[in-house]
Parts: sequence; structure tokens; C-alpha cells
Amino acid sequence: MDASISVLISNRPATATYSGQLALDLVETQYEDGPGPCLDAATVGELVEVSDARAETRWPEYMHRAVERGSLSWLSVPLPIEGLAGGLTIYATEAGGFGEATRTAADQFARCAAAAISNVHAYQTAQDMVANLEIALNLACAHRPGEGRPHGAGQADRRTGLPAPRPDLPACQRQAAGRR
Repeated sequence: MDASISVLISNRPATATYSGQLALDLVETQYEDGPGPCLDAATVGELVEVSDARAETRWPEYMHRAVERGSLSWLSVPLPIEGLAGGLTIYATEAGGFGEATRTAADQFARCAAAAISNVHAYQTAQDMVANLEIALNLACAHRPGEGRPHGAGQADRRTGLPAPRPDLPACQRQAAGRR
């Protein structure tokens, strides 16, 4: 068995992680072909199970390619991520590869994976926002020539205890740096 986790960011699929080459090949094939079990689980928000890919009528192009690669059954579980769509897919090389215990374990794992992916997404979003704000600040400061060194630079602010703004920065950046 192999597994992969896919996330749709702005409706574009991305592989968050995978356990083996079969999983990577199949999830990337699905991105190329369009609809398939993992993307359906992610977008619809419901479990998708394929017991025997040779008899499956949904996603015919994808099923054909999956069987060629040796996957005959899989289980796709949606990831409950606020603001994102995602899915965990487990691939088996034999037909009927999943029982109730596997479905339950996959659902529990999907909830844990969703929490981790949600945290990573929130962190990356915050990092992107910081980078964009720094660019905006630099652009704004570029249009404010002739700013001098503030009184008391290099000392701690008596009110806040924070380090005083750095004198080597333009005044608008010193003010922002002093608030960090």
C-alpha cells in the first residue's frame, strides 16, 4: 500500500506528501487527467472508495492508467481543512484492499493530517503577508527622502522596554522595527 495527500490551493492541486512512487505517479496522473477519486473526495468532501479499478466506470481514463501502474483499489478520504480542500488517498495493489478498520483508521489519520496541513498553510500565509508588507514598506520608504537619525537612537524605549529603532534604517522602517 501507498498513500498520498493532496491539497487544492486556489483550485490548483498540489501534493503535500506521499509514501512511495506508486502514490506519486497516480496522484500526478490524476492532476493531468482531471477528475478522479482523490480530487473528488477533496472537492465534494465525501469518502470515495474504488473496490476494483478494472470494473470502475467513473473516471475511465484515470482508471485505465491506474490499472496499468498496478493499483486495483483505493480509498480517498476528504481532509477537513478550513479554507482549503484536500484529500488523503490510500492505494492498494489488490482489489478490495480496504475493510472497515482501514476506513476508520484513514478517517482518523485524515483529521490529524488536516490539522497539520492547516497549521502549515496558516504559517505560510502569514510568511507571505510579512514578505508583502516588507515590500510595501520598502516601496513607501523609497519615496520619503531626507529622514535623519532620531533622538536617543540605540537606547531602549523607557515606556515599552523595546530596543530603540535602528538609526541605519529610514525613519518609516525604524518606526515599524521598533514595534516588533
